[in-house]
Amino acid sequence: MDWARVTARRDATLRVAELWAATEVADALTDSAADAERAAEGVDSLVDSGLRPPADRARSEATALSLSAQAAQARGEALAACARVHALLRQAVEESCSLSPPAELAPREGPDVHPAIVAAEQALRAAQAARASALYDRLPMLSATGTAGEYVAGNANGFGWSAGAEVRMPVLSGGAGLGSNQVAVAQRTAAELAVEDQALQLDAARVAAEARFAAAVESLAALQAAEGASESALLLIESRYREGLESLEAWLGARRERDAARVALAQGRAERLSALAEVESVRGVW
Repeated sequence: MDWARVTARRDATLRVAELWAATEVADALTDSAADAERAAEGVDSLVDSGLRPPADRARSEATALSLSAQAAQARGEALAACARVHALLRQAVEESCSLSPPAELAPREGPDVHPAIVAAEQALRAAQAARASALYDRLPMLSATGTAGEYVAGNANGFGWSAGAEVRMPVLSGGAGLGSNQVAVAQRTAAELAVEDQALQLDAARVAAEARFAAAVESLAALQAAEGASESALLLIESRYREGLESLEAWLGARRERDAARVALAQGRAERLSALAEVESVRGVW
């Protein structure tokens, strides 16, 4: 059934989006941890030169270690997401997943009639057939009979025929058969309401999904700008810190903001992919 394919496509895309987010976050935190280690080495040089207080060394090293721990946890979550993707696709679970950026960044158009509506209409036709069958069982039955043959009467002979009709009434006792008829009527009514309800729900879901996708696209653009701005701010404050014009707290704060912006950007990319999956699902793409 096409509806099952639509659902399967959505579920697979959501799993890939989850994997994409986990991988991007892990990569961002791994880069941040490596950068923090290099920064800590720079702080060591400044402390050894007497340009910064010894306390800066311990704090910069603690920041690097914390980021390393966060990166390790994120890599573990990425491996778990990879395993879930393999399990969904019924593939052998591997230690890592090779993931490329999604080729399609805009949702595709679906068929003219959503597969969910097709399924609901099929259920309605089945209910209508059951209703017709229940009525058929209670109606009088008309059947035709006929005979044909050669007749002989004295010296005369020829071809003759006769025809007749027979009416058979169903043998019902009281309300026998009425219950099945009422059940069939109820089933047909429920199926008619299901078709209407399915259409209304799909319309509402489509509006919500398209609004979510538009918001995800707009938010992603803002997150990309924020990540670039946070990187520039960090470079500026780091330079001022080395010159003794900024405190270690300001420098570490700028690093935290840059790292948070990287993670938010990774999650924003995954949100766009998840929103795309929902849009295609309500459009019936499979």
